Amino acid sequence: MEDKALNYDLAEEYKREILKIQNKFRQLRSGRIYEFSRASRDGSLATNIDQLSEMFTDLLDKIQFGGEGDRERLAKELNKIKF
Repeated sequence: MEDKALNYDLAEEYKREILKIQNKFRQLRSGRIYEFSRASRDGSLATNIDQLSEMFTDLLDKIQFGGEGDRERLAKELNKIKF
């Protein structure tokens, strides 16, 4: 495997995605799952695990294939809006 340095700050580029994953872990750590809270908005443990898996897959795909982070994509969309 060839070492290749990234030409951008990974944590900054994908900050929003990383924060979403961290938030999901915080929710799980504090017991915010349906099985404990009985609040349907918290989702079951299986649902939360599926969401985390999807978040990780999405982030890794963006990194692997040079996809834009949500922050950059949203900034471009906002720049299209004429005020």
